Amino acid sequence: MIKDPIGTKGARLSTQISMAGRFLVFLPQETRIGISQKIEDEAERELLRERLTRILPQGEQGGFIIRTMANIADDNELASDVEYLYTLWDAIRARSENHLGADRDLPELDLAHRVLRDFATAETARIMVDSRETFQRLDAFAEEFTRNVHGKISHYDVERPLFDLYGVEEEIERRWGGAWI
Repeated sequence: MIKDPIGTKGARLSTQISMAGRFLVFLPQETRIGISQKIEDEAERELLRERLTRILPQGEQGGFIIRTMANIADDNELASDVEYLYTLWDAIRARSENHLGADRDLPELDLAHRVLRDFATAETARIMVDSRETFQRLDAFAEEFTRNVHGKISHYDVERPLFDLYGVEEEIERRWGGAWI
C-alpha cells in the first residue's frame, strides 16, 4: 500500500493491510490494539483499549488502531465499526479466493460511501439521495456493510432540488458566509 503525504504525515510504502472505519482501523495481519498518538491521556487510552477488547467477538482474528474520534463513540458505535470492518475483510477474502479481481487494489470509498460509513448511525432516521445511480450503489453497500442504515436510504425523485427543499445553501451561507468546505 502506498500512502501519499498528508499534513504532517510523510509518504510511506507498506505491505500491511489496513482498512479504515469511522472510529477504528482494522489490521487483519496484526493482533495488537494500538491507539492514536493524538490521544495522550494514559487513563483515556487504557479505557478505550478495555472498551474495544470487551466489544471484540471471541475467536476473530486481527488487530485494530483506535482512531482519535473513538473517544466520543459509545459502545454501540464501536461495535458497528467492528462489524463493518470484519464484513469488509470477509468480502475482500471471498473476492480473493474466487479470484475476482484479487490482483487489483481495493479502491478508496467515494464521498457518498464515506459519508454513509462515517456519519450514518442507527439513530439516523432517513437518508435521501437525488441520484438514482448513487442511491443504488449506497443501498447495495448498506445492505452488505452498514446494515444499521439499510432500508433508511431512499431515492429522492422530485423536480425540486433537495438543497432547496431543506434550505441547505441558506444554512451554509448563514453559518460560514458562503464558504464551502
